Amino acid sequence: MAAANSQERNTSNADSPGSNMVGTLKQLLVRYGTQLLKPCDSTEELLELLHNLHRVLIHTLHDHKDRVQLALQSSKEALIANELIRHAERDVRISVTLCISEIVRITAPDEPYEEDQMKEYFGLLNTALENLSFMSGGAYLKAVSIIRSISLCQACVLMLDHQLYASIRQMFHLFFNVIRANHHPAIFSNMVNIMAGIVRANDDNDEFSVKLAKILLARLKKENQNVTPASFQLAEDTFKNCSNALREHLPKAAKSLGIPVEDYAEVVASLLQGATQGEKNHGVFFNKRKKNKARIKRCITCFG
Repeated sequence: MAAANSQERNTSNADSPGSNMVGTLKQLLVRYGTQLLKPCDSTEELLELLHNLHRVLIHTLHDHKDRVQLALQSSKEALIANELIRHAERDVRISVTLCISEIVRITAPDEPYEEDQMKEYFGLLNTALENLSFMSGGAYLKAVSIIRSISLCQACVLMLDHQLYASIRQMFHLFFNVIRANHHPAIFSNMVNIMAGIVRANDDNDEFSVKLAKILLARLKKENQNVTPASFQLAEDTFKNCSNALREHLPKAAKSLGIPVEDYAEVVASLLQGATQGEKNHGVFFNKRKKNKARIKRCITCFG
């Protein structure tokens, strides 16, 4: 019996995310990546292959980064190719975005692609996240997984480095438009983490900081607390998490909007009147930006 129990424990250990598991992950990454480089007979077959690849990627931890680097190459190459990232089928493009988001998480803080290719990926991101409005279905579940991944590694901060300002503003508006009171709390927190992280990281473009402040302030009018409560709560939580970064830009943003101070929520009014607001710190992969040509190196805490 003891020998049987020992064997059972050894079998269990082999299935844990240790050395044996990493070896299995590497084999599967190579297999699915190689298959993706070849034409599929049907869209259904392609979607199934992308689904299988995603299942492997979500079990590949950031700690595995160095050990799976070579195994990821074929998948990286296939996913960014025009045949996939610009596929005619919407479901395929969402699945491609989903897989790339996991690769961005795994390879952080290094970007997995060159600048033009990263822009191609970010170009699909907002379209995929629009599916958060559906509240159910396959596309919705993929969007939930995407927002979790990009929140964990603060991938959207890279959009600042690539000067994708219009896409960032679109993302902010998208979050406020799709959020609902019955969304899972994790979706709220992921949205807050993404938006607040971008605001805090934008330390070299005052004009854009003012634009981001205006987006938040427009949602933080007192009347919105009853009209669009979920959107108001999202804006308030985001504001609290990046108020220090917004402080110097608020007067200009408020003046531009022309809304009286007394019409804002208390959290805004008090800050505009000179009161200080606390700022929560989040450990993220991409929370401090430093350009170094095509690569961005950061020395920060990782989630794993």
